[in-house]
Order: sequence, then structure tokens, then C-alpha cells
Amino acid sequence: PAPPASEDAPAPTAPPPVRGTPWRTLLRLCRPDLPYLAAAFLSLAVAASGDAALPALQGAALNTALGLETAGRASLRGALLRLLGVGCGTALFTGIRGYLFWVCG
Repeated sequence: PAPPASEDAPAPTAPPPVRGTPWRTLLRLCRPDLPYLAAAFLSLAVAASGDAALPALQGAALNTALGLETAGRASLRGALLRLLGVGCGTALFTGIRGYLFWVCG
């Protein structure tokens, strides 16, 4: 056990505040994982773009299936293949993003 502190001893003081921005400290700590984080961010951007394009592709496929006017003479097969490709690509890049963030911890 530690001896009791005497009343004459100075009280412990907190360390002085660290100068510098928290962003610099955060970037310095993340430096080893920077390639993984950059790839994860790129995967995030690709997956978000695919998610944004899916409703338009669904609408184009439905318009083609119903025989409504579409830009050009798009076939139903082509519209569905584009929808499938973007959906699978979005799922793939979402998985890559999740994996890379998991690797970074």
C-alpha cells in the first residue's frame, strides 16, 4: 500500500494539453492502413454509384417489358443484363468495402 499523501505535498497535475490538430493525430495513427482505407473508400464510391443507378435500370427494364417508349429500341434481355450486372457489381464492391474495413479493424 502507498503511504498516505501529506497535506504539504503538491497535488498531481494533469499533463499539458497536446498541441496540434486531432486530424493530424488521426492520420498519423491510420498511416499503416492508408492503402486499405483508400481502397475501401473507392469501393464505397463504386457501390454507392451502383445503388443510385439501380432504380433507373429497373424502370428501363419495366418499360421495355411493358412495351412502352424507351430511348432507342432496347431489348428486354439487354435491360435485364444491365440490371443484373450493376446489381452484382454493387454487391461485390459492398463486400470488398466491408472486408477492407474489417481488415483495418
